[in-house]
Amino acid sequence: ILIRKCNLFLLKQQSARHPTRVTTVDEIIEGLFRLATDVLKVNGRIVFLYPVRRDNWTASDLPQSDRFKLIDYCENSLSSDKSRICVVVEKTY
Repeated sequence: ILIRKCNLFLLKQQSARHPTRVTTVDEIIEGLFRLATDVLKVNGRIVFLYPVRRDNWTASDLPQSDRFKLIDYCENSLSSDKSRICVVVEKTY
């Protein structure tokens, strides 16, 4: 619905509900890398939290991209079987 107010046209939403879809963590991280590729300058960094199960993860399981290099990571235990990994990557080109 368009509303004219002070010679401006404002778009009023009829509903605040938006369709949702199930998204995996990997899809979200891939989107983050795509966005960072476009937005960051070379040597720019992104930091994100990556959820893992404590019993079966290794550093090689962390998300990777050919345009970013891994700077550092550290584990934050959330429970006996779950952790989140703080990951720092830097844009290389």
